Amino acid sequence: MKPLHITMRNLFVAMLVISCTMAQTAQAQFFKKLQQKLEDKANAKADNILNGKKKESTTTSSDENNSSNGVTKGKLPYEEELFTFIPGTKLYYSDSLVNETTGTMPKHWKTHSTGAVTTVPDVPGKWLSMRPRSTYRIDSLLPMPKNFTLEFDLLTRCDKPENLESIRFGFLGDNNAAGYIYGFDNENTSAVTNINYSYNFVNNRSYDTDTNNELKFPLNNFGNRLIHMSVTIEGQHMRVYLDKCKMLDADMFNRTTAKYFFISTDDTDFNKARVYISNLRIAEL
Repeated sequence: MKPLHITMRNLFVAMLVISCTMAQTAQAQFFKKLQQKLEDKANAKADNILNGKKKESTTTSSDENNSSNGVTKGKLPYEEELFTFIPGTKLYYSDSLVNETTGTMPKHWKTHSTGAVTTVPDVPGKWLSMRPRSTYRIDSLLPMPKNFTLEFDLLTRCDKPENLESIRFGFLGDNNAAGYIYGFDNENTSAVTNINYSYNFVNNRSYDTDTNNELKFPLNNFGNRLIHMSVTIEGQHMRVYLDKCKMLDADMFNRTTAKYFFISTDDTDFNKARVYISNLRIAEL
């Protein structure tokens, strides 16, 4: 039998070896975890840098593409940088409805349907509220000048833009207000512009010249706002502007065509969509 002090010494040495081994293992694991964290942090920083460069590169590329295509951020289709509409200087006809009695049809307008002068909350002035599926005309037989400009404000209120369906305006060869003018269902329609809220386009058509064009336009953004329409007629030629967007610049009339203004609403739900017109101004060029 070995002496007790030898056995205890061996046990002490064994425990010391085990402790050192465990310490080395724990230290190795600690350094391994620390190394992994440092690597992860470095990789994340590198990813951020690379992603930042990629985003910057994408933005620059997008900006360059927009610049090369002549598109300015926030610009509407067909919007002119230099507005080319010039109103006539010799006033021919003007009606802001300011002296009209609220609740009645304005004295200088006529329709086969009904309508009423009204005010609209938060909008200055008076407005002619037009009923669904109705046509309105100026109550005058005075012929239009050969060259003139026509302007008016169009105001809409709706739950959603498509409830407005379409608003049409243009010129006919007579001033008979006996019936509804849908557009090209009347052979006396010389030229008509169709503002179509249901399908987001503006269409211009002419019986005289067989012109027919359709321009996509984001009318879904114009459901509850005021639009200023401007029209220039120079003989047979017609230009149409929606705010500052030129929607037409073409021959639309024969040389002998008479031009009587009209505006028509669509077969809309009066409880969900309302259309108003005011500030009509016609001036000779």
